[in-house]
Amino acid sequence: MTQKSAPRTHTSPLLAATPDSWKDVMKRYLTTAEVAERYRTSPSTVRYWRYAGTGPQCFIRRGRHVLYDARALDKYDAEEIGGRCAA
Repeated sequence: MTQKSAPRTHTSPLLAATPDSWKDVMKRYLTTAEVAERYRTSPSTVRYWRYAGTGPQCFIRRGRHVLYDARALDKYDAEEIGGRCAA
């Protein structure tokens, strides 16, 4: 006799979003192409950063899609600029 487990509850903003808030949630995340445009580089360079473990590492995977958290990118930028200006 097998027991059925309780359904899992997800706390991810992508999964908990209602149709009305979906656009707001998606504004928080950027695609690889959008990140490349932000840093004035090519999407292949952003993919290489992800592969090599350099550059901003604030991404999530949703199936085949990779999304970057815009707030975490802002924090990454502030840390990078702060480190370079202090020298």
